[in-house]
Amino acid sequence: MDCSPSHQNTKLKPPLISRVCAWLLLPLFSLPLFSGCSISTEVQQELRVKSSFSAARAASRGSIVTESSGLASTVDLDQFGASDSSLTIAARVELDHGPLSFFIDQVGTSSDGQGSFEGALGGADLPADEYGLESDLVTSRIMIAFPLPNFDPESSRPLDLRILAGLNLTELRVALHSIASPTTFSEIDELAPAPILGVHANYTINPDWNVDAIFTVLPLSEITDYDAKCLDSLVRIGWAPSLDWEVFVGARNHSVELVGEQAGRPTEIDLQLELVEIGVSYKF
Repeated sequence: MDCSPSHQNTKLKPPLISRVCAWLLLPLFSLPLFSGCSISTEVQQELRVKSSFSAARAASRGSIVTESSGLASTVDLDQFGASDSSLTIAARVELDHGPLSFFIDQVGTSSDGQGSFEGALGGADLPADEYGLESDLVTSRIMIAFPLPNFDPESSRPLDLRILAGLNLTELRVALHSIASPTTFSEIDELAPAPILGVHANYTINPDWNVDAIFTVLPLSEITDYDAKCLDSLVRIGWAPSLDWEVFVGARNHSVELVGEQAGRPTEIDLQLELVEIGVSYKF
């Protein structure tokens, strides 16, 4: 049995922040499309910015199944004790320009655990041993919200409903390393981009209270070497004592399923990110 170090990707990847920053800046570069060739003073006056930051308890769950020589091996995060929640930070920026809105958000979590394992992960066959597990799951989105036909921005109706279109970037990493022999290890490291569609709804209960919800979906489709499915739902309840800021609590569930190959081996990845949060939003 080959116990040598094995990675699904042989080339070095840049850090996550480098890989997603270019995508997250796209909405900013889209503004000139709606205001001529440059952002004029008038456009700057029409541009409204809302930033949200929250402290969240997040947990990753799920499993990775690798098939080798006709046998399937499953790495389950829960069995390794890597599904416990941890404290993390979530962020969102909203840019309103005329009838259009741009959303940029990101949240992620890291976890680790330990357990017994024998089988395949990525490109390595691991012997029976006690292994440490490390996992990272980060989701970033850029979206444009389009008003529905006959939308009246001056309307006083309590429900604002919009169609979303954009890109979801899911960064995932799962690694196993032998406790007794650190040179025996394997790792899966993927950045999965996925076009998404969705709905954004904001319901005003009264001048101080509102409910904000975002639901996005990616139907089964091929992305590079994978078939992918990505679902995301987010609900927040906000209290705004001022026109400039509000406090909110919320819950979110992000799930991603990828079916493809790692080092020539059929692999199924099914992971979820669950979180509850409390935070504050500011308007500029």
